[in-house]
Amino acid sequence: MEEEGIVNIGAVLVGEPSDGDLLLAHKGAAWVEVTTYGQTAHGSMPNLGVNAIMAMNDFLSAFTKQKFNIEPHPVLGMPTYSIDKVKGGVAINVVPDSCTCSIDFRTIPGQRKEDIETMLKAAFAEAKMNNKKFSAEYKFRCLLPSVSCPAGDKIIDYAQQAAGKKLKQRGVNYFTDASSLIGEKNLPMIIYGPGADSQAHQPNEKLSLDNFFEAIEFYENFISNYKI
Repeated sequence: MEEEGIVNIGAVLVGEPSDGDLLLAHKGAAWVEVTTYGQTAHGSMPNLGVNAIMAMNDFLSAFTKQKFNIEPHPVLGMPTYSIDKVKGGVAINVVPDSCTCSIDFRTIPGQRKEDIETMLKAAFAEAKMNNKKFSAEYKFRCLLPSVSCPAGDKIIDYAQQAAGKKLKQRGVNYFTDASSLIGEKNLPMIIYGPGADSQAHQPNEKLSLDNFFEAIEFYENFISNYKI
């Protein structure tokens, strides 16, 4: 986790698409890779092997029963996870000796790496109870903190003035460079940019010229007037 962030920084303005709203918080990201292990054998003699894909099934069945032990964040709500990739086996006639899945956790302030590890370890323990040959490990491939602007900070007023109107305030589920810039510091942070965040990674992602020039005016006004 980028706990320190960069030094000598007083505030952060992130230019991600915000659909004309003022975004004051976003979730963090913890990308975890879980690998289950078995023993290879010919597909015609599965009794001589240990199927790692079936072990992954044991893990996922146990893991999806786990609950987040944390209160909802007032802006971001509850954390989430998504099991987005599973890969195992080398051929249709070979018992797989390894299987890997990737889990995308989106975290909220107050949530730590250890909280996710507790969920993983509990799932491992349950899988082991149901399958004595169960063997697995996990690795964190990405670990970035969630960030939130301090309530009532003056940066919010400066942003409203830069826009020349009252902006809707909200949080988002995705993460931005603010995770690396701020780290665990409780610094003023806003996200404002042209385009709709709901279109991110969509094939029809687009931006109107009006939004584009409106954002430029906002940045010019904000940078000219904001004082740390």
